[in-house]
Amino acid sequence: MRKQDLKILAHLNATLRDWAAAQSWASLRPIQTKVIEEFAGSPDHDLLVTAPTATGKTEAVFLPLLSELMGEALPHGFEVLYICPLKTLINQQHDRLAGMIGASNRKVTAWHGEVSQSTKQRARRLPNGVLITTPESLEAMFIRPGDDLRNLLSPLRAIVIDEIHSFFGTARGMQLLSIMSRIEGQLGRRIRRIGISATLDPDIFPQVRRFLRADDADGVIIAADDTSLTPVNYHVEAFYQPEARVLPDGEREPTALEQIAKAAADDFLGHGKSLIFANSRGLVEFVATNLKEAAVHDPTRGEVFPHHGSLERKLRTKAEAALRDETHDKVVVVCSPTLELGIDIGAIEQVGQIDAGPSVASLRQRLGRSGRKSGKVSALRMYIRETAPGTDLHPIERLHLPTFQAVAQVALTSERRFEPPAENLPNLSTLIQQSLSTIIGSAEITVSALIEQLITRGAFKHVDPKLLVAVLESLESEELVTLTHRGRDTLVQLGRTIERLRKGPQLYAAFQSGPTYVVRAGPSQLGTIPAGHGIQAGERILFAGRQWIVQKVLSSPPTIIVAQSTGGNAPRFAGPPIPPSQQIVARMEQLYRDREGLPTGINVRLGARAKACLEEGRTAFHEFDLARRAILDRGEGAILFPWTGPTAQTTLIAALRFLGLSASSIGTAITVDKAANLARYLEQIASWDSAKPTLPNVSELARNVKDTRIEKFDYLLSPYLRRVSYASLMFDAPGAARAAQRLLVNS
Repeated sequence: MRKQDLKILAHLNATLRDWAAAQSWASLRPIQTKVIEEFAGSPDHDLLVTAPTATGKTEAVFLPLLSELMGEALPHGFEVLYICPLKTLINQQHDRLAGMIGASNRKVTAWHGEVSQSTKQRARRLPNGVLITTPESLEAMFIRPGDDLRNLLSPLRAIVIDEIHSFFGTARGMQLLSIMSRIEGQLGRRIRRIGISATLDPDIFPQVRRFLRADDADGVIIAADDTSLTPVNYHVEAFYQPEARVLPDGEREPTALEQIAKAAADDFLGHGKSLIFANSRGLVEFVATNLKEAAVHDPTRGEVFPHHGSLERKLRTKAEAALRDETHDKVVVVCSPTLELGIDIGAIEQVGQIDAGPSVASLRQRLGRSGRKSGKVSALRMYIRETAPGTDLHPIERLHLPTFQAVAQVALTSERRFEPPAENLPNLSTLIQQSLSTIIGSAEITVSALIEQLITRGAFKHVDPKLLVAVLESLESEELVTLTHRGRDTLVQLGRTIERLRKGPQLYAAFQSGPTYVVRAGPSQLGTIPAGHGIQAGERILFAGRQWIVQKVLSSPPTIIVAQSTGGNAPRFAGPPIPPSQQIVARMEQLYRDREGLPTGINVRLGARAKACLEEGRTAFHEFDLARRAILDRGEGAILFPWTGPTAQTTLIAALRFLGLSASSIGTAITVDKAANLARYLEQIASWDSAKPTLPNVSELARNVKDTRIEKFDYLLSPYLRRVSYASLMFDAPGAARAAQRLLVNS
């Protein structure tokens, strides 16, 4: 190790210096040097650590953090709380830290739903060192009788959040922020917070600082390194959906997805170890099954595994083990975002992506799974479903939005321009969960104390206290709590029906999961399929990378009995397609305006069909004169191009419908059937956020939405509060007003 690295390591405890020397590192990584120096200079400040994947961020944080602990006497209680988004990541990081801390008298404890009760009991008796867990397991500690959280965490020094970007803009993220504030309230002191991510960039540092510590964002120190270990090669190809016709021999042309599966088999099978990401579990099953069929008759093409959250744990573990096993040199795993985060899966040669990913950050994470060793090249192949070019197409089809979305996402990923966290959302569903958890932990509490814990000193600072009172009144109507007025305050106690939530794990998670059917083949459990899709005996399905016929469907316990078969369709998993973010939409527009070429500095190769789509899309964009105008007349109707984010576009559509137009989303555009008074309507929307708005507030606009229940505990809200919650998550009135103004200026 270099002399300057030894000087940096001198800041550490001798045990950890010896451990670092035994790792045979040629040198410290830049992020490791920066973080160790930050710990030495600012030992109590909150910290954000960001650097590309495989740059040693975990060691960068825990070497100096554990060094601080080892210099002090062993207390009774956990000194570091390490929050991970996935159980698999917890298990991996447990082993990683156990080696680092091994020579000391401290220990590392993994705590989640699959850890044995005997292990948890030992940890309760003798807690010390590092506790690695999920937000849900922490929530359970607040709720369950017998878990004395104040005792377990009494010496707590730091809370470390791994993959912090995965919590942005989610109910789970709000739950995590609230839990951290409640822990500080229990202990009566501020606890250092440390966030780790591979997908942060300087443009969003202010928002991420506020996410980590809303009441002292300026005090959050950022240790960043954007040095990439490996060059990146991108390849994008389009596959055309055939016309609905029968060929002379009675066969049909393969669908775009079938073409993609064949191309992926040629590109990945037999070519080392690879991951192919799909944006839905159903898509994972379709592609995995097709690749398995392609490999089954030729052992030289290697093994294929599906991997997603609905599969049984042993099946997921088998796929991960095959990737890590050095004796398996040809392995393809088709996966959902379950393998997107920092789970150790060994050396991956290349990554595939079917259709554009849900965000820039997710694509960067997926790409980072390949080329993790120095000297290797990261490789990404993106497969896009498209419409074949032609002048007789609908204008939207001629613009080839999927191809432009893919190229825009690749460009932003290469430039490391990521989406910021959503801010100031009421998250009323999570507020219900946190309120009930706090009340259960206290047995009774006053409204003013609850406001103090959750709003004034808690994570819901942006929520009006009157809204919390209204939430409590909704819970009282469900008999989950009782409200008793006492002078100027109100006492909140547990109600008659609280046991239906407290007995099970329903309150532990802030996100929605829903009822499921267990899928069994003989004695083996394969995983789960969401209920509500009417799967019947005799139906053929694709699951766990194989083809099955349903033999029986049992209602109690909910079980689907299957046997191996041929043919079938992937099971239908819940969740609509995720629209592109504001950043991706803006870059798409720029790509259209650039009449030729691709963004500079990006090593991206377009296949012949993708190149044809890009060329026709640009031709159509300028033929329609969309560089100067944003409204394309279509007889009595029109197509609007607001080039805005999904929430602003959703709000713009809702406002147009409120004003009497038939408006619909089609990709990043909006269609309206009758455009006679469109300008007048857009003027009304453009003045929405003025002193005298011409439209109702967004919660009133939500009256036209058939079902406003989108988060887990929304069903406990009054109709008014459901509209407030829905509007806060789905509507953006200022963004819609800006989009309307732009449409007017460019009409």
